[in-house]
Amino acid sequence: MRSSVSEATVWRIVAVLSVVEAGAYVGTETARYFWDLTAYVQALDTDYPWRFEDPYPFLYPPFAADLFTLARSHLFELLSIAYVAAIAFFLAAFAQLNVPRRFEWLFAITAMGGLGVVSLLSGNIAILLNLTVLALALQAAMGKPTALQLLPIAIGVGALIKPQFALYLGLLLVLERSRKAAVMKALAVGFAVAGVHTLYMLFRPDDWNEYVQAVVKRTVVEKDFAWGPAGFMKQFSDSSGAAFAAYLVALLLVSALAHAAWQKFVRTRQPVPGVALVSLAFVVLTFANPRMPLYDLYAAAIALSVCCALAGRTSGLAWVLVLALSINLIPWSIANFARVPSAWPWWLQHLQITHLLGIGGLLVALSRVGCRPAD
Repeated sequence: MRSSVSEATVWRIVAVLSVVEAGAYVGTETARYFWDLTAYVQALDTDYPWRFEDPYPFLYPPFAADLFTLARSHLFELLSIAYVAAIAFFLAAFAQLNVPRRFEWLFAITAMGGLGVVSLLSGNIAILLNLTVLALALQAAMGKPTALQLLPIAIGVGALIKPQFALYLGLLLVLERSRKAAVMKALAVGFAVAGVHTLYMLFRPDDWNEYVQAVVKRTVVEKDFAWGPAGFMKQFSDSSGAAFAAYLVALLLVSALAHAAWQKFVRTRQPVPGVALVSLAFVVLTFANPRMPLYDLYAAAIALSVCCALAGRTSGLAWVLVLALSINLIPWSIANFARVPSAWPWWLQHLQITHLLGIGGLLVALSRVGCRPAD
């Protein structure tokens, strides 16, 4: 017994040291990857980080700026270690799922139009936060009490860095047995996060105003609505109203399709798979963010893949995945093999469209077949 305990301890130490060393070697500021992380460290070296534009603007609240500044001398390396740790933690949680072909689905979603490849290469802190929250949510759905206790804390920390991350507090309504407990935890975390941001508004008004102006400039003035439905609408209209309408329509559509898939579970009159339910909620809550970046879309796609792996007719969903992968090859093929890529219609060259088509197709198919009941 002592030998097995001792060996388990050794392997835990090996895992921790492996993560630290992998992250340390990945974390080099001279690399051509982790461009978002490069933007963080360069912005913090200026007197006005929220006015920094090259290579990308710094759009995080003063709390995040202070947090990053504490470790500025080795921020790139430390965040790289945390980044690798989050990926390892997520993969460990994902491996525990009793889901058919889960890693095949994960690889395909990561590969689809470079959705996950580019997201992981970006080095954006949202990848770290998204994978951690998704891993904890899946573990909580599998009945791990520690994960359920840590989930609101992880969401709260994420919301201090990215305020829109507070949307994931909605996961508690799915995971907590008591609706009252879920609401109380969500309110407690929400008030704590709002309180911290309010303190910055009161005692650091200049920094807070700089942050708000940077966000307004990026969204209202430059109309950068990222990679979701609102950003897609920019192909047709430069109006903020049109972008908001596209966001609202897409959110209602995704919610309706998720509800239809859930209804398929309910009609079996057997227990609904917890991981499927929390994954559907994660997808809807991700689309509830009006400005959804590529890496958030990737996290939603991973959650959707968990549901697809549990589909009532897996062969049908697999063929839809084949179609999604094929469609996502079109823009790459045109860019790399066409003699005159610009001669092709814009809608055949745009990965944003093919990403949304792929995820939308999978969600539509899932809403039609539902998932297998829990064992």
